[in-house]
Amino acid sequence: MKLDVSSILTGRTKKLDFTYEININSRDSDNNDNKKGDSIDICESAVFAELPVGVTVTSPVRVNVTVNDLGVCFNVHAYAEVDYKTYCDRCAEEVHGSHSASIERIVVADKLSTNDEDDSISPDSDDYTRIVLIDTYIDIDADIIEELALMFPTSILCREDCAGICPGCSVNLNEQPCRCVEEKELDPRFAVLAKLLKPDSD
Repeated sequence: MKLDVSSILTGRTKKLDFTYEININSRDSDNNDNKKGDSIDICESAVFAELPVGVTVTSPVRVNVTVNDLGVCFNVHAYAEVDYKTYCDRCAEEVHGSHSASIERIVVADKLSTNDEDDSISPDSDDYTRIVLIDTYIDIDADIIEELALMFPTSILCREDCAGICPGCSVNLNEQPCRCVEEKELDPRFAVLAKLLKPDSD
């Protein structure tokens, strides 16, 4: 979504806060207002398609953005959170959770000089990635979605001590004990030997 930072550009304020959602099921590319509920389509986003296999996003991406005027440039901090559904890597039970990520970006306005002698906050610093200021708007949605995808855990468990599924009898060991011993069938060739080994055998 396009965020209007004109009040910082004109010096009316030093800080702006934005709260909105990126809706994964709809697109409203013509709406430039900074109102909660505005949305873009990320269903076909290449970076979001790189989520681990079996993960389904179940909510809009909730975004909080803070823009600070640092003099020669703007600092943008964004925090995003999204709900998801997937399956436990050990027992295959359905898991619901939320995933979050944060990013820091630098915006340098064309009319602001980048030749300032103060190098403490350099737009070319390796600690920051610059984003483009178009007229009086910035748009960091693509950066947010990419960070969420890149930081998504590669392994998800229903609980830390999940016992998983027994490879022999296929029971969920979180819910019931292994049945391998009970279900093991004795080879008929060893039936006589097994009888001789019984404590009550003659």
